[in-house]
Amino acid sequence: MTTSVRRETEQTAEPQFIPPKMPYALDPNTKIRKTTTTAGDLNNPKETIVPEFIPPKMPFVAKASWQKSTKNQDSSDKSASLASVKKKTIVKVQDEEDDNNDKQPTFIPPRAPFRGSRKPQQSQAATPRDTVPQFIPPRNPWAQSKHNTRSTESDDQDVSQETAVPDIDQRAASDDDEVIPAPELLRRDEEGADDEFFAEEDEDDYNPGDFPNLGGPEEDEDDSADDSENTPAGNTSDQATENPESTNAQDDSSAKNYFGGDFDDEDDANNAPTRLEARGVGKRNILYFTNWGTYGANFQPQNLPVKEITHVLYSFAKVNPKDGTVFSSDSYADTERLYPGDSDNGGKNVFGCVKQLYILKKKNRNLKVLLSIGGWNNSPDLATGVSTQDRRKKFISSAIKLITDWGFDGIDVDWEYPANAQEARNYVLILSGLRKALDQYSKNNKLNYHFMLTVATSAGPANYKVMDLKGMNPWIDAWHLMAYDYAGSWDTTTGHQANVFVSKKNPLSTKLGTDKTINDYLAAGVPPNKILMGMPLYGRSFLKTSGLGKSYSGVGGNSEGTYLYRDLPRSGAKATYNADLIASYSYDSKTRELITYDDLKSGQAKAAYINQRNLGGAFFWEASGDKVGSQSIVSGVKRTLGTLETVNNLLKYPTSAYANIRAGMPS
Repeated sequence: MTTSVRRETEQTAEPQFIPPKMPYALDPNTKIRKTTTTAGDLNNPKETIVPEFIPPKMPFVAKASWQKSTKNQDSSDKSASLASVKKKTIVKVQDEEDDNNDKQPTFIPPRAPFRGSRKPQQSQAATPRDTVPQFIPPRNPWAQSKHNTRSTESDDQDVSQETAVPDIDQRAASDDDEVIPAPELLRRDEEGADDEFFAEEDEDDYNPGDFPNLGGPEEDEDDSADDSENTPAGNTSDQATENPESTNAQDDSSAKNYFGGDFDDEDDANNAPTRLEARGVGKRNILYFTNWGTYGANFQPQNLPVKEITHVLYSFAKVNPKDGTVFSSDSYADTERLYPGDSDNGGKNVFGCVKQLYILKKKNRNLKVLLSIGGWNNSPDLATGVSTQDRRKKFISSAIKLITDWGFDGIDVDWEYPANAQEARNYVLILSGLRKALDQYSKNNKLNYHFMLTVATSAGPANYKVMDLKGMNPWIDAWHLMAYDYAGSWDTTTGHQANVFVSKKNPLSTKLGTDKTINDYLAAGVPPNKILMGMPLYGRSFLKTSGLGKSYSGVGGNSEGTYLYRDLPRSGAKATYNADLIASYSYDSKTRELITYDDLKSGQAKAAYINQRNLGGAFFWEASGDKVGSQSIVSGVKRTLGTLETVNNLLKYPTSAYANIRAGMPS
């Protein structure tokens, strides 16, 4: 076969089939030759060659080799098409490549940031800016989606094996499970808003003269108490030190104070500003303790399980609605009652629960005591008492004076609940004022101590969507989420009062769900480790009912329809734990009484959930309701949470109005 005939045969041959896995691959035996048409051929519209579309099956083929193979294949296809149309007319073959005559349209595959042949991964610094994937902050790793795929295996926290939380994958997600930041949530920036409710300045303008008690210690009082009285018994390392400030240090062998600062001398340490979130490693386990519980329930400060908890929230202080003054709600229980060992030998000394709590702090240096202000019954007065700038100033100064007189470690504000945008703004103003004043008091008195500031907050969207969560968050250390009272005597049907998840089979039995509420708080910008889940130490009763989500008639227990957890389950009732909802209840088929409450199983399951969601810990309402021994919810939750936070309390109160507090409560 001559060269001319061989070339004609090659031009008239059918195109080579290429398997779809490698659409751009060439047979290694195929000769690569450049073909072109004459000018006359291209001027004839009937002979115009339509470029073949190449599907984007391999968008990551190296660009150089892709172009080369495309040109070769197009040349072969073009030659075959010309031969077929012109009845096998021979096309001239050029031995020399001419790029100017090869301007066929080129298909460009869809843009991909990593288009091209695989190469070793570049470091982030060397990667072009437009190829770096967008960073998604890990603030809310569990944001609900329609199909949430998180499981306990992905969590770094060690969850106790005593109780397992049902994996969320096992729950069929509903359409309304997807969490979208609610537009009703107030997310107002610090730059001024035009809303008529915010006519005042963003912050109240306070002068040092507004808070005279923020000054240094009084010089006319004898503050020369023996330092050993401020040191807990059994702590030999603290007793050996000569520096009285060391009673506030976690580790005397460390050059750092427990706020995390490095100090070269005592003056630097005393003048350093306190940190907003001065907290140790671990979870918080917090217990509300009421002054009225010392009467009917006969629950005294000495009954507190101090080894199982990190904080006590002493409840409640009241607010004078006329001027904003914060004051004791029961002076006898708070400061006057004499306990065994007390003797009033004259002088201005404090007694009652305040003295007993200080003694507990001396013996248990990790126990902090906060004063809770407000509460459900006192919230109307609180709202009125902070409605003007002058009242807010009085509220702040009197609250700080009260806790420093009583030897407490911080303030918990329990406002139930701001009713409108103006009250929501007032809430932010008192929190910002309290935070600044607490820090100023610590600095002025050279305490180098971070007084805590927390809030008790609602789990109901009708309430928290009114509040300015974003505006409140920078000023506080923790959100105490009251994840209970979801159902009660105010409802027309029975229901769980503290369930974590909602029921799709029986929606009337779960009016609210803690998981959904937590997702809303996270979406509003609240960090998970600032959220503490509340648990009830009581149950809510429904009489003459056939079960959950059903009608009822009347309530049992006290006038509010509640029983203390220590009295549950009732005789003859069968207790049931629902692992899917993380909720417990009891039902007596004879009396037809249903009681919804937390027990040890649901409490420990909630603790595992807290670990899984990386929340800050748990708290309980209230201390007198718990059982003692192995069925204690407070103790069971502590075991499941694992390591508790460790931060020393404060024992030095140089401006206290009480001599025994200033002296460190000498024995």
